[in-house]
Amino acid sequence: MTILFAPSIRWISTPKQQRGAATLVVSLILLFGMTLIAFFVNRSMLFEQKTSANQLRSTRAFETAEAGIEWATSMLNDIRTINASCTNTGTTNTESFRQKYVPYNSGFAPVSTVQPGCSISSSNTASPTLSCGCPSVAAAAAAAAGTTPYLAATSNPTFTVKFDPNILPDGTTSTDSVLLTSYGCTATDGRCVPGGTNTADAYQKISIILKLRPAIASFPAAAITTGGSLQLTSAASSVSNTDLASNGVLVNSGGGINTTSVAGCNGALKDFATAATLPGTPWPSAMLANDTSLSALSANPDAMFASFFGTTLAQFQSSTSTKNLTSCGSVVNDFTTAFNQGFRSFYTTCDFQTNNDMGTTQNPIIFVTTGELRINGGADVYGMVYVDRANFDAQGLGNASINGALIVRGDYCANANADYNYDADVLSKLGAGSGSLIRIPGSWKDF
Repeated sequence: MTILFAPSIRWISTPKQQRGAATLVVSLILLFGMTLIAFFVNRSMLFEQKTSANQLRSTRAFETAEAGIEWATSMLNDIRTINASCTNTGTTNTESFRQKYVPYNSGFAPVSTVQPGCSISSSNTASPTLSCGCPSVAAAAAAAAGTTPYLAATSNPTFTVKFDPNILPDGTTSTDSVLLTSYGCTATDGRCVPGGTNTADAYQKISIILKLRPAIASFPAAAITTGGSLQLTSAASSVSNTDLASNGVLVNSGGGINTTSVAGCNGALKDFATAATLPGTPWPSAMLANDTSLSALSANPDAMFASFFGTTLAQFQSSTSTKNLTSCGSVVNDFTTAFNQGFRSFYTTCDFQTNNDMGTTQNPIIFVTTGELRINGGADVYGMVYVDRANFDAQGLGNASINGALIVRGDYCANANADYNYDADVLSKLGAGSGSLIRIPGSWKDF
């Protein structure tokens, strides 16, 4: 019997496979990661953009403040008189920028209540221009009260400057330096406007110390200083020096004084009609003759000049603060015009003859000439006169006076009646008013 076994058949049922699910999950993860990256990148870009914008505004305010430092320094060294717009146009101006804000009277006395300044125009087609305000104390007070602003509101960068006394480390106040502070803003509606209450996008404060470099390096110690001899032939001339600091010296001469006849000098030797020196000092003792150092200097024009001014004749002549009177036909009128504009230092090779006063006690002058100087009638000179000649004959000085000091490089023949008065106060004002203000190295601060 044959037994047949049928094969066993097993049926297995499996669910249908789901394909792509893992890929979807990975894609979602990657997309989320990329979204996060894009978010942080965008955030970083926004941060960088804001940082760059802030840096731009900060730099603009800083450079504006630096511009204020340069502008104020330049204005202080410009001797021309200015108006309320800080320009020298017009004929009614009476003060220079320095006289207005940093007056000198035995030392600098800066006006701290007034802040002149400018707004800087922005133009892509032309150089930037300044729109400035140089107010008086009264105008500044009105502006601070919000009634009369002297800087018009604008979105352009703006600076204002302020002057203060320079306090030395020992607590004393310097007489020959001043503290200059410049405030730079991105617009005039911020802290750069005196009395303003708004806040600019960016603001920067910079300060430096400016020190006086006097136009006269060494003041003469006598009413009359000559490199050669002095011969006096007028019976009516007078000389005075009652200044204690200069020891009351009347004449300091490299040669003889009324003992040697000067070539071309006519008339008999005479003494001064009147002479005033320090109490208790006989006036002949205040006449210092045969000074070998002066005699040696007189042989070299630049050496003699530099001993008093600290520069050469050519440097003095080329200085921006010196007015060169070159038109001999109108030299007197040109002098008057330049003096009214604010010039206080003059140079000429022309013969100068005038009946008018030259300078004032408050605004003395430096007058350097290689020509003749004839001051007639009752004309008075206030300041220092320097004559760069081997010999000088002042025949035109009839009844006139020199109040300050007279220096002649060579021999001096005083033929005419004249009064020579040593004035230390006039010379002090002259040194401060005609010198330059320069930066003290290491004084720059932005905090």
